[in-house]
Amino acid sequence: MLKRTLLFTIMGIIMLITFASVYTLFWKPLTFRGDIETLTSQRENTFHGISNPAAAYCIVLGYKYSSENGIGYCIFIDGSKCEEWSFYAGKCGQTYSYCTRQGYLLETRNDGKDPYSREYSACVLPDGTKKPASELMNLSQFISR
Repeated sequence: MLKRTLLFTIMGIIMLITFASVYTLFWKPLTFRGDIETLTSQRENTFHGISNPAAAYCIVLGYKYSSENGIGYCIFIDGSKCEEWSFYAGKCGQTYSYCTRQGYLLETRNDGKDPYSREYSACVLPDGTKKPASELMNLSQFISR
């Protein structure tokens, strides 16, 4: 009887650890509070300013950034990746963009209104105005000069 109780306890602990691991790996990263300030405060102790705005955009949104042969890539939670400046411009990875995560429409613009790149992603706000994602998320606070 004692062996059986011990066995069930060990099995329960293993199941709990397995569930927690699966939750952390798959569901938790999919949750976005919709508040870049919350995300910023969570990373405040580990995030240091970087000089590349496209890399900062990727990292601040919580994705992995890597460089291969001098080309930067943003790697998303599903394992897909996008060249950093294409992601910044909203040309790929649209589902993972700041605008989409905030519930806005996303539009690629090239009117020179973004301080970091001629071509950039802009969020279409409910009133129809279009603002650079970098401005809405205050990306400048993460970029070192």
